[in-house]
Amino acid sequence: GTKYPQEGFAGVDRLIISGEDTPQYPMLRHMPKVIEFFNKKKRESAGLLQCRKGINRSAILGIALRIRQVIKASTTGASRGNRSPAFILGTAWRSVSENR
Repeated sequence: GTKYPQEGFAGVDRLIISGEDTPQYPMLRHMPKVIEFFNKKKRESAGLLQCRKGINRSAILGIALRIRQVIKASTTGASRGNRSPAFILGTAWRSVSENR
């Protein structure tokens, strides 16, 4: 059989990224693909970040995505706010950990 099931779940778009199952694997190299996936997915579809082995690879991508959103929001119009690295990381971490 295949490593991943061919069928998906109704209402959930998915992107499968192959990565090594080691803590030091550079997951951020996949960010352009992940950003493109979330930008192109159907608006009414859910998106799921999941690490098959549970060694925080999906959390890394989730936090990186959220950091990107926080930075974008803090640099536009009326949303300009605190852009310190500590604020950005703290905001991203809280958002990802509260919505997991």
